[in-house]
Order: sequence, then structure tokens, then C-alpha cells
Amino acid sequence: MTQSVRATCTLLGVAASAFLIWLSTHFNAGQGSYWARIGLFAAAGLVLPLSQLVGGWTKWGSLRFSPLVFLIGFLPALIVGGWVILAGQPDANWFQDHVTTWSGDLHVSRLVRHLRATHLDVIAFGLGVVFGFVFDSAGPRTRTDEVDERRVVAAAGAAPVFAPVEPVPAAPPVAPPAPAEETAVTTVSDQAAETQVVADDAAETRVADQTAVTTVSEPAGETAADTWVTPSGDKTPPG
Repeated sequence: MTQSVRATCTLLGVAASAFLIWLSTHFNAGQGSYWARIGLFAAAGLVLPLSQLVGGWTKWGSLRFSPLVFLIGFLPALIVGGWVILAGQPDANWFQDHVTTWSGDLHVSRLVRHLRATHLDVIAFGLGVVFGFVFDSAGPRTRTDEVDERRVVAAAGAAPVFAPVEPVPAAPPVAPPAPAEETAVTTVSDQAAETQVVADDAAETRVADQTAVTTVSEPAGETAADTWVTPSGDKTPPG
């Protein structure tokens, strides 16, 4: 679709430019006719870039004026081309006299005479083309999704309602894992505590065993004290 529109607009631009050039041939000699022909040739050159703005890929976009292109691109061309156009006027006047004199001072009078004799129409046409380059387009307008604090909620057959966007809840913070060194120290401490408990249990067991042995050996001592030994070596209880 874009290519067909651009091709059609280009064809219309060429046709309009050709019509303006043909129209410039219907003016007679004279000061007014001279400036009319210059204006028509400049308009013919301006039509071509404008046709690309209308039918190019930037169609339907807002037209913009570029001051930087105007200052750097168009003004120097206007000064040089306007210099020759002013010098090429058919009737002598203040502008023609001064431009001719200044051309001699700058040693460009021969070049100016040559250009104004045969290339005035081409210079005017070129100025129109360069002036068209000053304009630009912002490009086609596209619909984008707005990412901001509100969104449009449109119901069927109802006017759009602006509703605030609900914030997404943040994920709960995750506690960082304990360092490996602290875990190792804790494990060693637990093992030492368990070893101490086992040692304490063993000590208590030994003490309990010694107490039991002492308790059992006391009646045997009393029995030995109450036993008599006869001269033949026999042990007889007393009485």
C-alpha cells in the first residue's frame, strides 16, 4: 500500500512540476515576467520533495521545519543563486548594478555573466528543490501501549474509564543462608558437648560400680573376724 501511494504521489508531483515549467513559457520579456518565470521554476522544484513528504513512508505524519537545514543547507544556496538571479534582471536597477560591481571586485564577473545568460531557470529550479529539503515529517503515527500509572478500561458501548494500575506485590525477602564457617564451628561444638556427656556418664558408672563392690565386700569381712582357726588348720565358728 505504501509503495503504490508513493508512486502515485511522485507521478502527480512530476506532472505538477512539468505544468509549472510549461506555464513559465507564456510570459513575455520584462521585469515582471522575469520574476514570474523565476517563481514558477522555483515552485516546480519545490513540488518534487513535497510530493515525497506526502506520499512517502512518512505520510500522514506532522510536517516539521528544520531550522538547521535551513541555515546550513538552504541559505548558502540562496545567497549564491540569488546573486546570479539578481544580476540577470533584464532592466537595470540598484540591485543589479551593485551585484555586477561586487562580482567584478570578487573576480567572478565572467562566471556570473555565463550563468545568468543560460542557467537562470535551472538555478531557480534548484533553489526550489533545496528549499523543499528543509521540511520533514515526524513519521506515521502509531498506537503504542502506555506504560504509566494508569490504564484505559473500555467496556462495550461505554466511554473509556481511567483506572489506576494496581501495583504488583513485592516478593518477601529471603533470609541469606548461614556461612559455612559458622555451621562447621557449631557442628564441632555439638560433637564436643556430646563427647563430654558420654565421658560424664562413664565416670558416674565407674563410681557406681566401685560403691557396689564396697557394699558387697563388707559382710565377708565381718564373717572372717568371727571365725576361729584350730591348731590343725580347720576353721570353726565360735561356740
